[in-house]
Amino acid sequence: MSSKPQSGLTLRSTDCPVTRAVRDGLYGTNLEPTEDDVQSLVIAITEDVIAGLQARTDKQAETIRGLSAEIERLQGEVKQLQEALTPSADTKAAYSGEFSFEQTTYGDQGQEYTDDIMVPWSTIKEIIVAIRKRAAEAAGGETCRNG
Repeated sequence: MSSKPQSGLTLRSTDCPVTRAVRDGLYGTNLEPTEDDVQSLVIAITEDVIAGLQARTDKQAETIRGLSAEIERLQGEVKQLQEALTPSADTKAAYSGEFSFEQTTYGDQGQEYTDDIMVPWSTIKEIIVAIRKRAAEAAGGETCRNG
C-alpha cells in the first residue's frame, strides 16, 4: 500500500516536467493540495504551454522568413532565365556575334582554307525555342511563358 495521498490525478508520463511538478508538488507532502495550489499549478502549466507555443511560433516564423527569401531568390533566377531564353532585341544584341564555327574548304589546287562562320540570329532563335520546348517537356508539359 502506498503512503502517498490519492488525489484522483492519473499521471501518464513521469518524464514530463509538468508531471514531475504535479508528482513532486502534490504527492511530495502529506498535505492535500489547496485551491491556491491547484490554481498555481494550472497557471504554471498554462505558462509552460504558452511559452512552448511561442517558441514553436517563433521557429515557424523564422522558417517562413527563410523560405520567403529563397522563393524571392528563385523567382529572380527564373525571371533572369526567362529573359535570357526569350528571343528579343536584348537577346539578339547579347548573342549575335557570340557563336561561330570553323568551316574548312579546299581550293582547286588542293589548298586548305578555314573560315570562321558566325551563327545567324535566326539559328540562335531556333536554338532558344528548342531549349524552352525541352524545358517545358522536362517540367511535365507546362509551357514556358513568352515562348
